[in-house]
Amino acid sequence: IDIHIKNVDGRTPLHIAALNNQVGAVKLLLEWDHKVLTTRDNKNRTAYLLAAQKGHVKVLQVLKNKGQDMNQATLKNGWTALHLAAEQGHVDTVKFLLENGV
Repeated sequence: IDIHIKNVDGRTPLHIAALNNQVGAVKLLLEWDHKVLTTRDNKNRTAYLLAAQKGHVKVLQVLKNKGQDMNQATLKNGWTALHLAAEQGHVDTVKFLLENGV
């Protein structure tokens, strides 16, 4: 099984799982290969950025526990996970990110 395979949007199974708040799938995929953490889609977004944008705190916690650098992932315009969460009004996500040094 190739967990690095991408769809037409450049998203891996991890991107899709994070986007849809599938915590169990995220854990399983990262146990298979944690290197997929840094994979970006066609819009330069990692699974971490997608989870932040959607307000999926539990997914963010799993990604952090599996080695996600909370400050590394940024978009080309300089936006971070904090920008994306704040723009969408995800207060719990903003709080989580701030508590984790973002």
